[in-house]
Amino acid sequence: MERAGLVIQFFSLSFLFLRNMAFDFNYVDENLRRIRNIYSKAEQIRKEWAEMEARGRYIKRDYTAEQVARLRSDWEGPGAYPLQTKMAWKLYDQLRIHQKNKTAIITIGAFDEVSEEALARSGLGAGYVGGWAESMRQGTADTAQYAYDFVRRFVGRVSRMLVQHDRHLISQGVRAEEREKFLMPLVVDMDTGHGAPMNMTELMLKPSDDSLGDPPLIGAIHIEDQAVGCKKCGHLAGKVLVDTQAFIDRLKAVRLQLDVMGIPTLLIARTDAEAAEYITSTKDSRDHPFILGVTNPKVKPYAATLEEAWAKGKSEGEVAEIAKEWKENAGLMTLGEAIAQAIKLAIETTGYRGTSLEEWRNFAKSASFQQLKDKAGNLKITVNSKLKEEATKLGFVVTGDNGQKVGIIVHTRESWENFHKKGAKFPQGINLFWDMDQASIAEDGYTLWMINSGLEMAIARSKAFLPYADISWMEQSKPDAEEIEEWSRALDEEAQKLGIPKEFAPLKAMNISPSFYWPGAGYTEQQLSTFYDRMAKAGVQFQFNTYGGAQLIYDTMLKFVEEFKKDQALAWRNFQSQAMKAGNPFVSNSQVFAGVLWVVFRDTTAKGRTLVASPLGERSTMGQFGGGN
Repeated sequence: MERAGLVIQFFSLSFLFLRNMAFDFNYVDENLRRIRNIYSKAEQIRKEWAEMEARGRYIKRDYTAEQVARLRSDWEGPGAYPLQTKMAWKLYDQLRIHQKNKTAIITIGAFDEVSEEALARSGLGAGYVGGWAESMRQGTADTAQYAYDFVRRFVGRVSRMLVQHDRHLISQGVRAEEREKFLMPLVVDMDTGHGAPMNMTELMLKPSDDSLGDPPLIGAIHIEDQAVGCKKCGHLAGKVLVDTQAFIDRLKAVRLQLDVMGIPTLLIARTDAEAAEYITSTKDSRDHPFILGVTNPKVKPYAATLEEAWAKGKSEGEVAEIAKEWKENAGLMTLGEAIAQAIKLAIETTGYRGTSLEEWRNFAKSASFQQLKDKAGNLKITVNSKLKEEATKLGFVVTGDNGQKVGIIVHTRESWENFHKKGAKFPQGINLFWDMDQASIAEDGYTLWMINSGLEMAIARSKAFLPYADISWMEQSKPDAEEIEEWSRALDEEAQKLGIPKEFAPLKAMNISPSFYWPGAGYTEQQLSTFYDRMAKAGVQFQFNTYGGAQLIYDTMLKFVEEFKKDQALAWRNFQSQAMKAGNPFVSNSQVFAGVLWVVFRDTTAKGRTLVASPLGERSTMGQFGGGN
């Protein structure tokens, strides 16, 4: 019996073992299938990336094809978004042709679907959908205060209309080459991305999954390096930047989602560093050359100064004047320039030759705070933000190159006296007062540090963004052609350093904005008449006007309404006559323009006979226009 029990136990354990082994084999087999699926997707993704590079799109990705494959569903990839893929390559190919010919796509930001159709009919090559016009539609300034999918919905309406017009022409037997211009790629404003980098994956999904039944005609999207929540129009004051790496993370997040979906949509990196005022972080060393600090130890901190003014009930204008006066007295400088002033003083008073101003300033252009302090230390210059009380007590304040007050103190009064003796040896050392925190203030949930914005900062940022973007854009505070030319050359040089072939030099965009006051821009009529040509020769292939369409509509309406009030029906007659002579199809063929022929063709096809109540009957007013309307 004992032996029988052991046999039974043996077979029972054997059965359990074999069952578990079978389970394990199934588990292993399932994992192998998953691995093969990921490997197959990864191979396809590598092919997509290779095609992009072969066509001149040298994009840096800090992730692998295998990682993208694990995020891509089985239905995504090439073929999932055919129209968006077509629009991306259509726009890209146009831009490369323009680059070769030193010409450019020139377009206007439309305000509505009809305006966008007019751009397409005119053959401009691309349209622009901007946040400025969409903000105005919401009754607000361009501060991205609308819902994050608001622009997306407008893109859907525009795309729907243009695709419908293509259908209208197909039903009329119009040839493909004549219809091609209506499938016009759109460049779409995504503002700051409306959140953290991972929010941008959702932002990219939305334009693709909801366009009123038709796929969107998106060829490119742009995002900017302003801070979420306090974004301003590029031509308003008070712009706040995120640090360089934070914006690169945005670009990477958007690119990742595009790769997951398998869409080659062009990504435009816009920087507002040419005329920004603040930055939300000082952690990125690439931003250090542009962060300002207080060098006059006698001023109060900026935040305390404004808080005092607010507490006293000062008006907005009075606070602005107080802020302006504070900035004039604070001796605001970058750390590199503050140290340069100490070196300048040493050279002038002691004949010091440890380094030249030119050598120092060249070094400071790209040095971090620590690098600046280390090198200054070797020159016996110590930067210390905790010397405010001592510096104020001793009163050692000198005047910088531009009249700023720079707090420079030395270890002893004796060394200070020696410092002023011409030909004396370099003193025991200089303690330089510089404090960026005293120039900071809190707003909108951020600590804001002041920056020395301008062309140099914009170039530095565009260079940093270049590997991650398809197109670069520097927003300007005025239409400065020479500035654009210098910026463009700097990017071309950076691309050469990155090993990008010259024939695939960086693509660039420019907002030739209606916010600029062109009558006072300082250009002659001849220069203005060739301004776009000059920018194209400088290497800017996409030149657009963000919200000109809204202004044109408003101006046209204002003028017509005045005539209408005065001349009544005569105003309509004159308008129609002029519009028809100009070949305006919305006037001469308005019903056809809206799609009546397509509607009739669709309905007769569905019913298999002519319509009893046809909209094309004798009572239609279309005949009054000589066969049109």
